[in-house]
Amino acid sequence: MRALLVIKHILVVGGLVTLMAALFTYNASNDFLAAANSTSGSVIALLEDADGDSISYRPIVKFLSGDGREVRFSEPIGSNPSAYSVGQEVTVLYAPDSPQGAKLNSFSSLWGIALILAVLGGSILLIAGLVTLVAGRKLSPKKDNLIRVL
Repeated sequence: MRALLVIKHILVVGGLVTLMAALFTYNASNDFLAAANSTSGSVIALLEDADGDSISYRPIVKFLSGDGREVRFSEPIGSNPSAYSVGQEVTVLYAPDSPQGAKLNSFSSLWGIALILAVLGGSILLIAGLVTLVAGRKLSPKKDNLIRVL
């Protein structure tokens, strides 16, 4: 029974930390959007990432910043099949003082990590709740034993 309580506490802490990371990531995206400039760019290549048997493709994007500098960046997360094709025009968001930290104007680029962390944190807390229910049933006296005592 003590092991279930320890597991429950570990899950609660892990779930809360993960939800806090989701909130931090969400706020960082909001702050980025508040300060970001928007421009058009183009996908100049697809970077192939191989991880064991899995392959994903990340777009490498080129755009001109407000001061006329050419900037290239790649998205941190890829997909298979690729969500982009070489030559495709895309909308780029970038901070004027840090254009190399640009992002594509897409849901996954802006909110994907926050959403994944929120779902993960909520799932961990749900599992902690289920562990609490199981532990509560194992710790509570059975009706038959309670009736015999009375």
